[in-house]
Amino acid sequence: MTNAVVGIDVGGTFTDLVLMDPDTGEVKIAKVPTTPENQAFGVLNAVAAAGIALADVASISHGTTTTTNAILERKIARCGLITTQGFRDVLELGRRTRPNPYGLLGHFEPLIPRELRYEVPERMDAAGNVLVPLDEDEFRLTVMVDYNSPVLGTQHARLEKLSDFTKEIAPSRTFVFMKELKELADKGLIKGGDVGNAIVLAERPYSKKELQSIADAMGRKDLGVVEDEAGVVSTSPLRFSNEPARHKLLDILGDIALTGCYIYGHVLAARPGHEANVEFAKALDKQILALGDLPDLRTDKDSILDVNQISKLLPHRYPFLLVDRILEMDDQSITGVKNVTINEPFFQGHFPNNPVMPGVLQVEAMAQVGGVFALSNVEEPEYWSTYFLKIDEVRFKQKVMPGDSIVFHLKLISPIRRGLVHMQGKGYVRGILVSQAILLAQVIKDRVPLEK
Repeated sequence: MTNAVVGIDVGGTFTDLVLMDPDTGEVKIAKVPTTPENQAFGVLNAVAAAGIALADVASISHGTTTTTNAILERKIARCGLITTQGFRDVLELGRRTRPNPYGLLGHFEPLIPRELRYEVPERMDAAGNVLVPLDEDEFRLTVMVDYNSPVLGTQHARLEKLSDFTKEIAPSRTFVFMKELKELADKGLIKGGDVGNAIVLAERPYSKKELQSIADAMGRKDLGVVEDEAGVVSTSPLRFSNEPARHKLLDILGDIALTGCYIYGHVLAARPGHEANVEFAKALDKQILALGDLPDLRTDKDSILDVNQISKLLPHRYPFLLVDRILEMDDQSITGVKNVTINEPFFQGHFPNNPVMPGVLQVEAMAQVGGVFALSNVEEPEYWSTYFLKIDEVRFKQKVMPGDSIVFHLKLISPIRRGLVHMQGKGYVRGILVSQAILLAQVIKDRVPLEK
């Protein structure tokens, strides 16, 4: 057997192995005690019990219930929970885990204490679709710090609004473990640091000789730390009980500032560090650049042209006037809105019981917005008409249905010459791109003024 496939399940008591030879279909089973001190030993014992050498194994699939057991037995690190708004107390309300579901007496300790459970205003359905988006109207930051240190423990910090920064975050000092000081000093780092301007954590008592060795590495006469003491050994008291976590939050703010942009939203970070922070900032920067050309899609602002004013520019009338508002316009671009309702006549046949706005009418509405732009650049626009010459690169990304408002944004590809208007248009519904096209049209003065 030289091409064996192995499946292993590591449980709290036993490690089970199933081995199959794909060439012959032969199956072997082995069961050995789990080795909690190092699960790998139990896996190797199971392989040996199956009578095969590791060199003959082509692939291994591994699963374990030890993590589940650790959670149930409460043998894991102190944890926090981020959950949907309104579900903060579900862990304590669960019927199956309560010792007495109908009584008022009895003690129940949830896996995560209430003060470490945070709510966010977002909701998803069972298929993972976002029903209520995470909508933060300002910047928030939540940080969890845990380095498996009995001295530091698990700490959390939260910045609710930037106006709290000066008082609540800025005074927080950096922290370091005593065991790291000598190595950092040998590398020429922390030259300006000492036990007065930083938080120094000793996870065990240090002798006078050990402290002097660290002081010598730092070029100091002494550290000013009391020997044979563990815990926070800085010469000044903590400014906040969770000062280390607050300083990590400060680090994140500094690293995100590298984007050069104000961020609106809620950043959640667990065990952050500068390297991860900078990678996150780079990812943000990449997304910012990708959205750099995204227009202002808000519809909660005054129109610069309403439907009556639009009707004075465009010859279209019901049921073919497909622009309701113009929100913005400059010498290079225009943004307009089409409100889609179930009363649109085309919904009678497209389609019964499944109303979807036809793609060709989305392009027509887009072109009408472009027509407003073109006719706004001529004198006596009521005597001019706009005619399609070419439509390229048309794409439909999402369905448009009754109740949607399509925000069309068009911008010039080239200056208007000889009445030729070349524009790139995109349509958005709730910020999501639904259609796009490149349009070429010509404006012609072909309507005769009425005789007075």
